Amino acid sequence: NITIEIISALSGELGTHALNEITGGYTVLIKPSGAPRTITGTSAASTGLITLNGADRVTIDGSTTALADGPVAVAGNDQSLMITNLSTGGAVIWIRSTAAGNGATNNTIRNCVINGNSGTTTVAGILSGGSGTFGGDAEAPNSNNTIQHNVITKVQNAAYLRGGATTLILDQNWLVTENTFGSTVAADKLGFRGMLIGNAQNFIVSKNMINGVVSSSSSSSTMSGIQVALLVSGGLISQNKISDIKQINTVGWGSNGIFLAASSTASNLTVANNFVFDVASYGYNSGTTQSDNGYGIMVNAGGDYKIYFNSVLMATDQTNGGIPAAINIASGIAAGAVDLRNNIFANTQTLGTRYVIYSAAPATAYSAINYNDYYPGTGVTLGYLGAAQATLAAWQTATGQDANS
Repeated sequence: NITIEIISALSGELGTHALNEITGGYTVLIKPSGAPRTITGTSAASTGLITLNGADRVTIDGSTTALADGPVAVAGNDQSLMITNLSTGGAVIWIRSTAAGNGATNNTIRNCVINGNSGTTTVAGILSGGSGTFGGDAEAPNSNNTIQHNVITKVQNAAYLRGGATTLILDQNWLVTENTFGSTVAADKLGFRGMLIGNAQNFIVSKNMINGVVSSSSSSSTMSGIQVALLVSGGLISQNKISDIKQINTVGWGSNGIFLAASSTASNLTVANNFVFDVASYGYNSGTTQSDNGYGIMVNAGGDYKIYFNSVLMATDQTNGGIPAAINIASGIAAGAVDLRNNIFANTQTLGTRYVIYSAAPATAYSAINYNDYYPGTGVTLGYLGAAQATLAAWQTATGQDANS
């Protein structure tokens, strides 16, 4: 087992050499020593400043007080290692499988401050995938990896985690917890997503603060706090606080706090106890898809979603009004795809045609919908399902459920 101590600032790094697999079950711990340290450099486009190439059991721990890896004798929580990649098309840390089909497993990134060049240039703070196309599917599972208690700013995606494209090579057991993605400082905000996870199984994304995902004035991309995409088979998104998610392009594009867009209709995904607020786009008055307006939670594709005990407040006005909602369920959602219970959905915006819940999907999309609190502010319509539903009684008739809401 090897401990690598960083005893001075490292500048001019190029990320040329990846860390490859170490056989024999041994571990590598990389940590600052003596004082806070910095690693700064510029990798080539579509590469990482630090790359784990099928490497296993590597821990990058930014704490100066942690004494050991694995079962930590003294666990530190100071963030005393700053890693900055000034590349305009790379990632700060790239965790990848190899072309030969060897995944990077049992790795941990914790207690670090991770920065890119800007929210419109550097692709990701932590990117996981394959060795072929940058950000593409993994050739083998990158499993049992942990991202914990980091601050990630000035990148497009704080984390972009993508496994293989078939059920045999889905990433297993990602843990993303206690991180801060984004910033209240304008220059340090993220430019696309807090994070994306896809082609993944049995993952946990919990207790993260995602604060500050703001588009450029020319971007047509949908801004997201947390996005679920591609194949999903079992996961938990819980206790995250998501705010300041903005799409500012005056043409009118979309933004959302949580974006559920898996390709799997049997995702077995639980979204629970999250707090979402301050989500807004410029506003588009002729559409209600994910790319049109701001929505606290957007259910766009896939299914088997259990959405419980979340609190969503839409209180930030869109400049051009538009058609925002606290939760939006798209028309293509299959029958029985959504279990929606015990949530608080509120909309107090004052501009546009506002809804608490907008459902382009029919009532059959809900395997259950009940025990929710719907709060429409002045001038806000409670719901849309087939037509605008102004009262709780009308909404209950439309869904055929919600008796205890």
